[in-house]
Amino acid sequence: MAILRGLALALALTATGMTAAMAENVKCDVMIAVHPGFADLLEKQAARTSGSNPFIVPGECRTYAANAHQRLAKCLKSEASQ
Repeated sequence: MAILRGLALALALTATGMTAAMAENVKCDVMIAVHPGFADLLEKQAARTSGSNPFIVPGECRTYAANAHQRLAKCLKSEASQ
């Protein structure tokens, strides 16, 4: 069971790392993440007005990637201590 858990974690971390690496190099101004909390979608929707669109943020993919790298590092540290 531990081997399967380790394999699943390795696959997830590889996918996360690859996605973050790709996002770092993409020029985008609108980030729609797989989870609303990763890009503050609900907060942005609440703040949206006719004169302001908080969904448009230059370089947001790079920010998303940096946060993904931090989450990945935290996960790896947690797993290493177990």
